[in-house]
Amino acid sequence: MSFQAITGLMVVASLAFVGFFIYFVFKQLQFVIQAINLYKKMVTRQDTMIMLLKDIRKGGNPGKQPTVTVCKNCGKRYDEDLRGQFCEECGTKLS
Repeated sequence: MSFQAITGLMVVASLAFVGFFIYFVFKQLQFVIQAINLYKKMVTRQDTMIMLLKDIRKGGNPGKQPTVTVCKNCGKRYDEDLRGQFCEECGTKLS
């Protein structure tokens, strides 16, 4: 074999190695990006499930914002809708 043939084979082998290395690095980056996206989806689902469980434990409808009633006389706040009933503090009818 001549010197030029050996040099040519070494160049081809070097290029193949560099190409494989670049391919490997991009595959690793692709895996990391997919793992990050999966983690984001998991966190979003977990947050949604926690909110639903809190709503269920409160006895309300899932996803519905709680209604707040405030007494116009004394300013006491109630976390549920108590319109038509009377304030525990001052006895004023809640509206």
